[in-house]
Amino acid sequence: MSASDSSAHNYALALYELACEAHKEAAIQSDIKSFLDLLSRSADLSIALSHPGILRPQRRSIIGPVLAKCGYDDLSVRFIKLVVDRGRIPLFARIVEAYHAIGDKAAGRRRGVVHVAYPLDEAQLQRLKEKIRTQIGTDVVLEEHIDPTIIGGFCLELDGRAYDSSIRRHLERLGEKIHAGKLH
Repeated sequence: MSASDSSAHNYALALYELACEAHKEAAIQSDIKSFLDLLSRSADLSIALSHPGILRPQRRSIIGPVLAKCGYDDLSVRFIKLVVDRGRIPLFARIVEAYHAIGDKAAGRRRGVVHVAYPLDEAQLQRLKEKIRTQIGTDVVLEEHIDPTIIGGFCLELDGRAYDSSIRRHLERLGEKIHAGKLH
């Protein structure tokens, strides 16, 4: 783990512990994810809050009105201001990622990415999650990515491993069996 990853984890862990004490884990998670989205949509804000040439009092005068309009929980506001004050905005995406990971671990969840040819409806997504849950024994949160190169089926990334259950992969396996003369 790099120093910046370690620092991000420490910030996330401190925030998660405070959120647990206040019974606001989900609300805080939503707030910091929303703020991360705001940073990614506004390059000017991101630069203003992270540029070393902008002094702390100037960053405070920028972030205060922004957060006042967001409607975030007071704990989230205080945390974001702390991150801004300490010049850690460049780590904010890693902090959010670490917060999610800490929350998932505490809840016994795992995160994965499912690659599909077209968006899954809620029923399909729930069936897939249930199938995965029965295979791995824990709940899974899936992020969906649309990949038009997938003919059908899906590819799953979970815990650094890839599982390919796409039609293309099934056809490749069939071709390998035909080529090897093992098709019965």
